[in-house]
Amino acid sequence: MSRVDRTSKRLDLAVGERVFIRLWRWDAERNISDANRDFAIDSARAEQGEGDPPSYHAVSVWSATREEGDSVESTIEQAIAAAMANRKAKYYAVASEKELKAAGFEWHQSGPPGHFDIPIGVEYADEQQASDLAVTFGMDEKIRIPA
Repeated sequence: MSRVDRTSKRLDLAVGERVFIRLWRWDAERNISDANRDFAIDSARAEQGEGDPPSYHAVSVWSATREEGDSVESTIEQAIAAAMANRKAKYYAVASEKELKAAGFEWHQSGPPGHFDIPIGVEYADEQQASDLAVTFGMDEKIRIPA
């Protein structure tokens, strides 16, 4: 696992396209664990009359859209700012909208601004989808969140 201050992969991000970040950890095991935990929490809330029951198991990510005049780096910084306003983390991984689509993933806005769910199963968190998502986010690289 390499630790870097910037992503080593080239990130192509067109104006109007989203960048997504996943906070540390994002391996398949953690993706499944997080999806199962969140599904259980949301199901319990629904049973208490606090919202609708979840229709899928999902992994949480944060996102920002590249606007005209924004650099790729500033768009990533916007996604990090949205995440850090709600969570604590030292590392993240990054994927573009194109990469997620190419891997067969979709996303749904949920929760606070900039937060999205990426479904990885309906009745249960699917191991293959959890693994594919980890690979899409570059599971071999941890990018340090600037202090």
